[in-house]
Amino acid sequence: MINPDERFFSEGPGYFGPRENPATETHCNVWDWDQLRWIKVKGTAKIFPPGEDVEASVLARFADYLSPEFRVITVDDDGLLTGVSTDPEEDTSKTTDVLEGNEPAQQAATTPFRFEWLQQLTQLVDFLNLELGIIHQDIAPRNLLVDPETDKIILFDFD
Repeated sequence: MINPDERFFSEGPGYFGPRENPATETHCNVWDWDQLRWIKVKGTAKIFPPGEDVEASVLARFADYLSPEFRVITVDDDGLLTGVSTDPEEDTSKTTDVLEGNEPAQQAATTPFRFEWLQQLTQLVDFLNLELGIIHQDIAPRNLLVDPETDKIILFDFD
């Protein structure tokens, strides 16, 4: 049994506007160690003020009473549940898809690297860096896969 105080972990809230404004829409991704998945908690900056980690305790009140299929909960300014979503489109946490075939180390050792993959990787890195301001910091064969259905390169292990 997981200690209730250690069951949830939050990355902290994301604010869609000024965080000082209590009406600012706020989303929090909370990891549930019991269900081994991310759950999004939506509310306002009034319930999730800057510097206070309350999102885990808000989710903890409801987590055991909801279906394992839910992805997102919405709470009002008093922390009361106002909505639940099972829509996978609302789940912005991303996990790596399972690709059938060789392990990445085997794939790297047995598959010759193609020039088109270098082009894809260069375009991806340019997009991440120049458009989104994201720096991967660990582009290496161990963090690259090739999707066998599309023959496109997949970069993973973003931290």
